[in-house]
Amino acid sequence: MPSGVPEAEQSWLREHYARGTIYDTLDAFEAEFGWRPSKRTLYVRARKLGLRKLRQDPEFRGRHAETIIRWSCEPEMEEWMLEHGGGRPHEDVAAAFHERFGIWLSRGQINIFRARHGLQTKDGYGGRPARPIGYERRTKGGILVKVAERATVPMSKDNWRFKHHIAYEEAWGPIPEGYVVMAVDGDSCNCDPDNLVAMPRRTMGAINQLRGEGVTWETREEFLAVVAERSLLVAINDAESRIVRKCAVCGAEFAETEEQRRYGSRTATCPACIAASRRARGERGDKKPTVCAVCGRTFPRSQKNQRRCPECIAKAPKRSAAQQKRKDQGAGNP
Repeated sequence: MPSGVPEAEQSWLREHYARGTIYDTLDAFEAEFGWRPSKRTLYVRARKLGLRKLRQDPEFRGRHAETIIRWSCEPEMEEWMLEHGGGRPHEDVAAAFHERFGIWLSRGQINIFRARHGLQTKDGYGGRPARPIGYERRTKGGILVKVAERATVPMSKDNWRFKHHIAYEEAWGPIPEGYVVMAVDGDSCNCDPDNLVAMPRRTMGAINQLRGEGVTWETREEFLAVVAERSLLVAINDAESRIVRKCAVCGAEFAETEEQRRYGSRTATCPACIAASRRARGERGDKKPTVCAVCGRTFPRSQKNQRRCPECIAKAPKRSAAQQKRKDQGAGNP
């Protein structure tokens, strides 16, 4: 028995804790005793008393689906679920469905059906109370604001929008298709209109790369100039990628695919050769003349880090330049 907890509160928990959600219990507890404990406090007290919520029955929560139900192929089951599947505890829905059709539904099956048909409930037995329209919560990408009671697309969260998107549209107009809104100072929670700039999505990676390299800007005008420069470079890259070129393997003319354009560097192999696992070797290194570290002859290297001439490599392909030089000196070679 929890120490320091009044007997009246313990008796009340034994009688009322199992019913409803934790939020229902907190509300009822506050109405009964005039103060509201935290969820953790209530959980700890209930656990020490050996109490748990009926909706948290481990047998039901751990139950797997007995069979896969394709609701579009089972109109009678679907009609029954539309009529009886919402606004009730999962356990009651599963028991009633089993009584009607002889199949036990899992918690996941019920949740997915409710989400797809807009039957989710956020009050009573359905979970925590619904957030009011205008409610804000901080996330990694900025501040989310609830703009509608329910999502228009099932299983989506389109009834929530980023606050800096709303602030941008109020000040500068609708966000163009394919554009993203970025903050000049890098803080998406700063919703000052002068701190928000819309840019093409493809330019965002180039801007983030500059930030990673330590490039900074002070004003919106400076940031817009950087965005314009990066957008121009992206456009030049796109234009170059559309130039028809010859494949270095088969000689056929080809243009880069949309996927190949993403990498920035120009490919020298056509899609057909790539699909057949034939790729051009390309130019490796600057091929400038250099001195062999073993024999001292001058040779044109084929790789940027090549230190031995082809003749020395052929004599000892698995040795490094230093190992081969030591061996030659030990054998008395010059």
